[in-house]
Amino acid sequence: CSSQLVAQMPGSGGSISWSGTDPATNAWLSCTNCPTPTITPPLNTPLASVTYNVTWTGTNFACSSPISSTKQVTVSIVPPPTLSISPAAPRFCANAISAISANVAGAGTYLVRWFSGSNATGAQIGAGPTFTPPATAGTTAYSVRVEDVSNPCNFTVSNFNVQIDPAPVFDIPDITLCVDDERRVTLSTQNTYSWSSTS
Repeated sequence: CSSQLVAQMPGSGGSISWSGTDPATNAWLSCTNCPTPTITPPLNTPLASVTYNVTWTGTNFACSSPISSTKQVTVSIVPPPTLSISPAAPRFCANAISAISANVAGAGTYLVRWFSGSNATGAQIGAGPTFTPPATAGTTAYSVRVEDVSNPCNFTVSNFNVQIDPAPVFDIPDITLCVDDERRVTLSTQNTYSWSSTS
């Protein structure tokens, strides 16, 4: 998530330089010698904040020799929300599909949106904390994006697959039996069956 930093110049002219107390964070700035650099922390940074020394050098007022002034600025880094879905590996029968839930951890208010493709691509097919996939047999890729309402660039995307197994289809023809007669019906052993009388 990027934000712009602004240094107020104490007078006309002069130069500005930015230097992180951790030199590695200088690479986060779009420039280190301008008054309004853009800072872009890496998504996986473990740091909660970074500090920069901002130095202005120039001449001001009646001074004829160069003068400088340094101030420190601390930038707080808000981590992206932690996102998971449940069930973690969704698999349903076509005639018994349940809702998938987005579980968000983090302070703030979040907007949750569901998409028909990976990485929040494709059509938006849902919004809110739960999503019920369509009964499309096979494995389909989906994604969910969670973003901070007050800071939309602070977001997390989770990709997941949903497997829908087709409902078993079988047919048993009507049977005519004599009293005390019996007839064997053979069905697939890959399924579980229950029998009940209609009368």
